[in-house]
Amino acid sequence: MNMDRRKGSARTGSGGPDRREFREFREFKEEGHGGQGQSEHSFNSNNDSFEDSDAQDQITRAGNDSFEGTGQGAQGSGRGEGSAGPGEERKHEQREIVVPGQVVAQGLDFLPGDGTMREGQNIISVKFGLLDHYGRLVKVIPITGAYLPKRDDIVIGEVTDITPVGWVISLGVRISGLLTLAEGSREYIEKNADLTRYYGVGDLLVTRVHAVKPRSVDFSMKGPGLRKLDEGLIVKVNPYKVPRIIGKAGSMVNLIKDVANCNIVVGQNGFIWVKGKDIESELLARDAIKKVEAFSHIPDLTERISDFLAKARGRE
Repeated sequence: MNMDRRKGSARTGSGGPDRREFREFREFKEEGHGGQGQSEHSFNSNNDSFEDSDAQDQITRAGNDSFEGTGQGAQGSGRGEGSAGPGEERKHEQREIVVPGQVVAQGLDFLPGDGTMREGQNIISVKFGLLDHYGRLVKVIPITGAYLPKRDDIVIGEVTDITPVGWVISLGVRISGLLTLAEGSREYIEKNADLTRYYGVGDLLVTRVHAVKPRSVDFSMKGPGLRKLDEGLIVKVNPYKVPRIIGKAGSMVNLIKDVANCNIVVGQNGFIWVKGKDIESELLARDAIKKVEAFSHIPDLTERISDFLAKARGRE
C-alpha cells in the first residue's frame, strides 16, 4: 500500500521519518487487533472539531526514559478519562486484574457497572480486565478486545475502493463499510461525478460512523472536523486506551499537543494522526502517546508525561 504522494500521504509511527508506507495499518488490519472502549468523540487538539484507542505485548520505552513502577496495563473508561462522582475521590492505586466469573464485590450496597453483573448478593465480573470502583459503582475495564464500531464514533479510515455509489472505507481491523455519495460531502455529489476529485484509493479520512449494520458500517463526512488527512505520522494504539490518551476534558492530548507543537487526531478505532512543524515534533508526540498507552495504570500520569516532555524538549 503505497502512501508516497505529495499530498494526503501518511507516515507510520514505527516506520521512521523516511518511510512513507502505511504498513502498520495493513498489518493491524490483518492481525484483527484492536478494541472499543467506552469513550466518546475524541478531543480535537486543534479545538476545531470533534475527533474521536490491540493490546501491546511489550511496553514501549519511548526514548531513553522510562517511568518507575510496573504492573498491568489499564485505562480510564468512560467518555474521556474517568472521574469520581460528586463528593467522591478516586484512590491512586494499582487496579486489580479480574477474570470472568470472579466475585468483585459483595453486598447490596454495591451497584454493577460495565463489565459486571449481579448474582445474588455478589457482583461478578463478566470480562477480563481491571477492577475499578466509582463510589458504590463497580465496573471492569477491558484490557483488550476487538474494536466494535458504534454509531457516531469518530474514526480514522482508509479508502480502499471506489464504487458507483461511494467509497469503501477500511478501519484497519477487518471492518469496512461504505461512504455513500449522499454522506460523502456537504456539497451535492452527482451520480456520474468523478469521485476521485473528492477521495482517492489510499486516502485517510477522519469520518463518523453513521450507521452500524449486521455485516457492514456506513460512514459520513458531514460534521465538524471530518476531512481527508494530509501528510502526517500515524500512531497505532490499543483502542481501549483512547480515554486515557484523551484525558479528562482533553487534558492529556492537549498537553502533548501544546508541548510537542502538533495537531493530533485520535480515532476510536486505535489510530492517531499527528502533524507537527517537523518530524522531531511528531516523533516526540508519538513517544508521549505510546508512554500513555503503556503506563496508563500509573497514578499521576499527566504529571509524569509532562515531566517526560519537558526533559525531551530540554535535550533539543
